[in-house]
Amino acid sequence: MRILAVTDIHASKKGEKTIRHFIKTEEPDILTISGDITHFGPAEYASRLLNSIKIRTVAVNGNCDPPEVAAAIEESRATMIVGRTIDIDGIVFRGLGYPIFNEHLAAGGTLAGGGAAVGALDVLISHAPAYGFNDFVGGHAGDRAILDFVNRTKPKLVLSGHIHEARGIMENDDTIFINPGPVKDGFAAVVEIAQSTVNANLLSLP
Repeated sequence: MRILAVTDIHASKKGEKTIRHFIKTEEPDILTISGDITHFGPAEYASRLLNSIKIRTVAVNGNCDPPEVAAAIEESRATMIVGRTIDIDGIVFRGLGYPIFNEHLAAGGTLAGGGAAVGALDVLISHAPAYGFNDFVGGHAGDRAILDFVNRTKPKLVLSGHIHEARGIMENDDTIFINPGPVKDGFAAVVEIAQSTVNANLLSLP
């Protein structure tokens, strides 16, 4: 599966241009959006953008997406994956929005809304990063509950955003952590994921 991973659109024209450019040039099977589609709304922006994307899209909300934006994602062509587990062509995805549900993570590792058993996970899509991974901005700003969840479920791939300055690819215990960088600034990542391998590259709009 070929994934185009983006985050932090913040209702920007450059973000839209970047997404369309890399859909055309990278020919992904799926687009993932790790939150902050808008900059505190409006919901109509999220609806318009998501309904204009013709490839399969899965998304989570971010801290700059008010509740009506989360509802707009649900009602769009995209799949809202917060608190859900979905299998796409044999690759299992889970989503965490913002804020995360710490009580659900602490209670055996399940997310709000249920889903597959802990461990049955290939890709975790989260707005906030796990503590210590793509989260440094004068100090580590990631979430320890997400790190705990990752350590217990051991996904092959974690896609996050939120910390604009922490763009990068990291690896730990066979998990690849990617912050593509804010797509509003022309950044994205492309990932080839199979049952046993993950290959990723950061992208920048020329």
